Amino acid sequence: MATKLIFIHGRNQQGKDPAQLREHWISSLREGLAGIGRTLDIADADIHFPYFGDLLHDLTNEDSLEEAEDVIGDDGEASPSFSREVLGEMLDEAGVSAEDIDAEIDPETEDAEAIAEVQGGGALTWEWVQAGLSIIDRFVPGASGASLAYATNDVAAYLNDADVSGPIDDVVAAAFAQCDADDRVVVVGHSLGSVIGYKVLSEGGLDHAVDVAAFVTIGSPLGVRAIRNAVAPIVHPPTVGTWLNAFDQRDVVALFPLDEDNFPVTPPIINHAEVDNPTPNHHRIEGYLTDPTVALTIREALTSGSLPPVLARRRAGRADPETIEDLRTPCLIVDESVFEANCAAMDSKRSGLTLRPHVKAFKSTAIATRLAGDNHTAFCAATVREIEGLVAAGLTDDLLLANETLDTARLGALADKARITVAVDSDDTLDAAILGGVRSVLIDVDVGLPRCGCSPEEAPRLAERARAAGLEVRGVMGYEGHLMMVEDRASRIRKVERSMAILLEAADRVGGDGPEGTIISGGGTGTFDTNTWVNEIQAGSYTLMDTHYDSLDLPFQIALEVLATVISVSPATDRLPARIIVDAGLKSLGMDHGNPSWSGGSVLFCSDEHVTLAPDHPSAWRVGDRVRLHTAHVDPTVAKHDAMWLHDGGRIIDRWAVDLRQW
Repeated sequence: MATKLIFIHGRNQQGKDPAQLREHWISSLREGLAGIGRTLDIADADIHFPYFGDLLHDLTNEDSLEEAEDVIGDDGEASPSFSREVLGEMLDEAGVSAEDIDAEIDPETEDAEAIAEVQGGGALTWEWVQAGLSIIDRFVPGASGASLAYATNDVAAYLNDADVSGPIDDVVAAAFAQCDADDRVVVVGHSLGSVIGYKVLSEGGLDHAVDVAAFVTIGSPLGVRAIRNAVAPIVHPPTVGTWLNAFDQRDVVALFPLDEDNFPVTPPIINHAEVDNPTPNHHRIEGYLTDPTVALTIREALTSGSLPPVLARRRAGRADPETIEDLRTPCLIVDESVFEANCAAMDSKRSGLTLRPHVKAFKSTAIATRLAGDNHTAFCAATVREIEGLVAAGLTDDLLLANETLDTARLGALADKARITVAVDSDDTLDAAILGGVRSVLIDVDVGLPRCGCSPEEAPRLAERARAAGLEVRGVMGYEGHLMMVEDRASRIRKVERSMAILLEAADRVGGDGPEGTIISGGGTGTFDTNTWVNEIQAGSYTLMDTHYDSLDLPFQIALEVLATVISVSPATDRLPARIIVDAGLKSLGMDHGNPSWSGGSVLFCSDEHVTLAPDHPSAWRVGDRVRLHTAHVDPTVAKHDAMWLHDGGRIIDRWAVDLRQW
């Protein structure tokens, strides 16, 4: 594999020495790299500079401003020409108002009718555009109205006349023909050269596919509406990995960033709008190639085929991420296909109200709403905050706080908005329910997990007391959490049966007052299909899964991952293997069930903000790479984050707020 760099120049290069132009580009890039202590490590023979300056000049035959008006041809009478439309956008972006242009128009013009049409600029007549260009000449530093008109003529001719674009494309394609299919190629296009590079790469006109590690457009007019429409449908060239668009905001040619408003493609283009091009018109090539970000991006793409880690990190944290590469780490990502498969697997065994999803696992009303769409409209929760959030989200049919609490007044305040039931296991927690205005209870029974729950003998008395106080007693619940991780399925079934015998005894003695009969609630993800004695299962982890549950014979797969970024790479030593460090850690991972796992190697240890990993293939990793970790316990991991990002093959579909955190 070789490394190749292709420079595509812009307009107004006629009559110049191609070798000198090429050397000027190379020396400018070297100067930009020297400014940050880097060098351009590529053989001179692998830098290609397809020259078409004389050819472009001959084909467009640009002799005057008047000729630039007539580029489009026959339909120019019906609507503003391409040149005028583009220049109108340029004037508007340059801050030249219609009133400014009106005042500039020569009042001595012979065509009074044309003057009336021009007023306000609505018709974008050539007289109006010429007046605006003259203002640019005087008031926009370094800009030339005539140059803009000529440049627009060149772009129009290239995009609308195959007799112009064909020969130009052939010159550029010849440079690509010198690249082998497995070469690492970087393409840099300036001004009109960015349009030519885009067209060649997006239309598949090359003799053979060339993988472009980075396409760098500088001073590009591709965001101009008329130009964008001319190259429609717009796409991210399929063979291009990273696309960086750099521009000086004072560059009148590079009017707009290539963002979702002006050039929406997937994956999105990375815009670098902080260029300080010191040249007189803020558009010349040397002012772009000496920019540190531009220079480093080109070098890094040539060296590794990737973005500089610092630039990749700058891309993260967008308010509207399109891919997981746009996310700030550490963060949670959820694979949509795996999530949906997990839901379907649960539904095949526990449909409708036989499942009471436990929101403590995912703490998100977005997921709860999704499950309600499958007719799982009864939910259980572990905290008062979770109940409050479900009510606020309109999920009010049947909510169970499957936990004891003294903070019942908050639940009583919601009694008119939702059907809320609370678990009780003592006189004190029953007193809290009564005084707090709670209307329904389940008697929580100890079925072997040394946690909450009364004895089966105590359950009938508590139920009688609750009824005497006017509360509805809906039945019983008992959580066999101590049996969730019994690996042998037959043993799990036997032990769950013994545990549930305790709960069934209590259910017979307590009964149920609701229209659904006696509720017998229990279980979880680990026993969702082996606990056949309860009539509703309290499971939530199955949606996202973790490595703890993944060790069992369950039909669910891990959908939730902690996305992290490599921030350090270290070679092997006498004491330690080669290792990489990522920016996750104890503060982003639930660790009560042990370390996370990683498919790319082993986890050495975790600290507050770091996880140290020993990769199977150390040479494959570099700073800035992304790592996906599988958490050992989903519930506390989710509680450490404020959102989960749903994705399909890395493409962001939705943001699920983790809005049920806290208490």
